[in-house]
Amino acid sequence: MYFGKKNKFDWAFGLGCCDAFSLIVSLGLVHVLQREQLLSGEPLSFRASILFGIVSAWMLRSTPLYTWDAFTGRKGALFGLGRAFILAAATVAGIRLFFFRGADREVALTLEWLILFSSAVLGILRQVFRWVVMDVMKLIVVERIAFAGWSPSLKKVVEAYRDEMGTFHILVGFFAGKDPAIQAEAAAAGYRCLGTIEMVETMIEKEEITLIIIDERGLEAGDAGRIVEICSRHLVNFKIIPSGFDVLSTKATVRVVAGVPVVGIHGLNFDHYHNRIFKRAVDIVGALVGLILFAPVIAVAGFLIYRESPGPIFYRQVRLGLKEKPFRIIKLRSMRLDAESASGAKWAVENDPRRLKIGTFLRKSNLDEVPQFWNVLKGEMSLVGPRPERPEFTANFRETIPHYNLRHTCRPGLTGWAAVNGLRGNTSLEDRLTYDIYYLENWSLMRDFKIILMTLFPPKNAY
Repeated sequence: MYFGKKNKFDWAFGLGCCDAFSLIVSLGLVHVLQREQLLSGEPLSFRASILFGIVSAWMLRSTPLYTWDAFTGRKGALFGLGRAFILAAATVAGIRLFFFRGADREVALTLEWLILFSSAVLGILRQVFRWVVMDVMKLIVVERIAFAGWSPSLKKVVEAYRDEMGTFHILVGFFAGKDPAIQAEAAAAGYRCLGTIEMVETMIEKEEITLIIIDERGLEAGDAGRIVEICSRHLVNFKIIPSGFDVLSTKATVRVVAGVPVVGIHGLNFDHYHNRIFKRAVDIVGALVGLILFAPVIAVAGFLIYRESPGPIFYRQVRLGLKEKPFRIIKLRSMRLDAESASGAKWAVENDPRRLKIGTFLRKSNLDEVPQFWNVLKGEMSLVGPRPERPEFTANFRETIPHYNLRHTCRPGLTGWAAVNGLRGNTSLEDRLTYDIYYLENWSLMRDFKIILMTLFPPKNAY
């Protein structure tokens, strides 16, 4: 970063200082009012007050209260404040109960006052700080941004700057490469053309540009390096969108090796052995519980399937799992025995004539997937993960859809992030892959539990 130009205002740091000041004011206010007997309850000791402040600050930091949406009031900021202080008060009460002289009613009243005053003071001071930032600081600190090149990735970045941080950012325009198609696409999106790459140095001074975002894919070889050199001479900040990172981009990190910056993928939660162990432990417990709980459902469904279409009640099919290892998935049969004898492998569609009457209900309720708890118990599947596909489909997807094989870096799931968002069956493969990759990038046990709960309310296009 260069410091010759006006520096960008760090609103998040300022907001943190504002919140810390609010906590101090709230603690002091409650203490003084209780000393003057204007509030009921026993004043907290100095140690308990410090503990409440530290825990409150930590709880606040763990909530999305320091995002731009929360700061501008677009998301439930008040709910987040209340949750943070309730958790902090519960922590202090618990410590007092188990380690000190007990959490009596007087202390409980004090904690209730602290929750009320802290939420009110923080809410008021946040609004004041927001007014200062939105209406005063924007007159002093504004970043003037230009971009060079054009691609779908750069379009997302530019729109994020424009929509999420528009208060401090002015999008001046773009520098076009020699490809007229790229220039036309950026112009069609409503951005002003500042000229070709040769005009960068001139326009930096004329337009007072403070940041240039460079997209290598929209430029010719050597253009990015020339722009960086110009930026360094004029003390202008720059950011580079490297080519080749359309996938797993949120985990892309830069490591300097022998003075050379090397971009790579690092930090996927699945890369850590302890996370794999935790996930597998949850899978085993969940599979055992699922098999026990759904045994009566399987028995009843099996009877109804056999009565409508005599034959096996289970349907076994080869799917590809972890590292493309084939396995036989088990499902309750929802279609006729000869469903693919004439057509071959194909996805189910809405109002599929091959399905059984009971099969419609089974698929819409996801109950046809229940026997896959056995696959989970055997280690072939997980409770949550990308849904497994058939080898006949995968062979084609691997060649036609970039990064498709990333789905096979974890065990396939009985349910998945794409599935609970309505992307299953005959839906866009690219969209499904986007959701699967998002799951891989952002996996956590809590996300798995969320997906399991969402599975209880299946999407409309389950057929």
